[in-house]
Amino acid sequence: MAAKNRPMFCLSAMSSILRDANLQPQDRARVDTSISVLVDLTGACERIFKSPVPLVYTRHTARFLTVFTLLLPFGLWEPMGKSWNHWATVPATDVIAFFLFGIEEIGIQIEEPFSILPIEAFCNGAISATAEEMLTAQRARSFATDSAHLEASPPTAAPALAPVSASVPMAASTPVSTGAPEYAQRVDAMTLTEQAQELERVLASPTLTAAERETLQGHLQQMQAAIRNGK
Repeated sequence: MAAKNRPMFCLSAMSSILRDANLQPQDRARVDTSISVLVDLTGACERIFKSPVPLVYTRHTARFLTVFTLLLPFGLWEPMGKSWNHWATVPATDVIAFFLFGIEEIGIQIEEPFSILPIEAFCNGAISATAEEMLTAQRARSFATDSAHLEASPPTAAPALAPVSASVPMAASTPVSTGAPEYAQRVDAMTLTEQAQELERVLASPTLTAAERETLQGHLQQMQAAIRNGK
């Protein structure tokens, strides 16, 4: 990608795909919240990466260690007097300087860990594991929705809706939702207004599928039109 900021470009692409996706409002809100959190975390990581440690701090520490190691042989000269011609001063100074400058180098690397840590390998491993888990779950149909099971199952016969009025011919030939059998059982003993009220109660049920709800709404509109014409 030629984008200057690849993470933000990917997040913008995710938001654009979400706007075009055919999702329920609740699912869309959840995904949008996750993308917003990811944007905040990406900004925090960029601030850490682009906030440099003051250069004076590093230079001052390096100058102090340089002066300290140059003067260290004078401090070790007398304690190393038991060795021949104070020869032990040189290796002792080298060992102490090695450890001190090693600590200084470690501190410089810790100031900017992104350049030494295998961040790309970490991300690739996490992405590969997540993608593999999603593919495995999809093959096993672990997250199959109820609608998918309904589509896969063979259609069952639905009880027919009794005629509601002579002015509503479509009501007798259209099947009633299988999710509301009590409506089909009691519809014969009701007036047209009572049938409409009962149908509104059935439509309020959250267990209806989209196809069932659309069929019952058609019945309700026909009943309401017949009631208006009768008045």
